Amino acid sequence: MSHDDFVLGYQSGRLGSSVSPLLILGLFFSGRMRERQVVINLVAWALGLLFLIGLCSLAFLRLPILWAFFGAIIAFAVFLLGFSHQLSGLVVSAAVANKQFYEFVKSHHALWVFTVLDRVRSPTQCSLHTNAKRARRRVAGTLTP
Repeated sequence: MSHDDFVLGYQSGRLGSSVSPLLILGLFFSGRMRERQVVINLVAWALGLLFLIGLCSLAFLRLPILWAFFGAIIAFAVFLLGFSHQLSGLVVSAAVANKQFYEFVKSHHALWVFTVLDRVRSPTQCSLHTNAKRARRRVAGTLTP
């Protein structure tokens, strides 16, 4: 899909996308990520992670071990959800704005683009529908005398 089609589909709402945060992190740590806004944001999140690690280690020293453990789990879960959500939005907006970045993340399979109709008519959903219909028929057939 060309960049112009991607921008047009994204703006019309008929195009969906999926970003792999692990592949984006791999590109960032290997030094191949050149988009300035994405790199700045990744550095800020890395500093936030260091702060969170320090805060959790301080909590292990000051709080009971069970409270500190559950607090650390909750804090890291919220951090990871926020990180993946913001990184995905940032990568998509950078791909809309910059054609070279779009080609870069598409070629490294860090950004997947699909149309809404592809999502509705995916083969797995069709097979799930037919399996559910068969199960309903089996249940309905066993209930009637």
